[in-house]
Amino acid sequence: MRSRKAVSNIVATMLIFSIMIISMGVLYNQIAPTLLGFDAETKTVNQEFVFSSIANTMQDLIISSRDSQRKVSIVSNGAVYDIDDGHLLQYTFSDNNGVFNTTNANIGGFYATVEGSFQKRSSSTYLNRVDGEASLIHTNESVTASNYIAKVDFDYQFAIYSLYFKSRLEITNTGVNQYDVTLIIIKMDFIRSPDGVSSLDFPHSLGEWDLRLKRSTTIITSSIHLITGPLVVGHSVDGQANSNLSYAALAGSTINLKIITVPILFTI
Repeated sequence: MRSRKAVSNIVATMLIFSIMIISMGVLYNQIAPTLLGFDAETKTVNQEFVFSSIANTMQDLIISSRDSQRKVSIVSNGAVYDIDDGHLLQYTFSDNNGVFNTTNANIGGFYATVEGSFQKRSSSTYLNRVDGEASLIHTNESVTASNYIAKVDFDYQFAIYSLYFKSRLEITNTGVNQYDVTLIIIKMDFIRSPDGVSSLDFPHSLGEWDLRLKRSTTIITSSIHLITGPLVVGHSVDGQANSNLSYAALAGSTINLKIITVPILFTI
């Protein structure tokens, strides 16, 4: 039989282990949120840099000649990238006589799915200066607003990062009661596979690779309209009505309405 001293030593040892386990549990509870936050922060900073590089390159291509090309170096381990048709936007132009122009456009979207340990959130976190998507039309009156959307949606074991451009509306006075109203749609485009699949995956097994961007042919349509009452520009996103823009100063004016679509082709 064990002596009382031996039993006491065993009990003391078990007590020490119990205290250590409890302490480790307390320590884990203290540092786990920090680790989760660190994981989210480091991976988000990486994707924000990737998206910023793509957005800056696209903006450079927008003002370049047709067939101009650029490349963006993607450095990101473990991310799965893809592009698809993105949001469907519908634009309407109307006055007191009703709608006189309707334009539909898929603006395309570039996405990154990243595995990790995150804290789930119920709403999107925006990575650039845009704090929401009340309007996907960027006007020349809001010069401080970013003209693209970069955001992330966190789940527990993965995060989905999204990038797409807002359309731009420019109104220019060209004479007495005469205006150019120009809607510029920046479209992320891609070559569909032979089976018609409407998305394209990029190499996620490589830690570093080049994304190639090419400015495709610009599509321009124009029409002349005499505006009675305020000009109202409305748009819906995936069938859901979004905020309208109203321009009372254009009442009684003649406008040259131009719809300009600038596709940027994504390839590898």
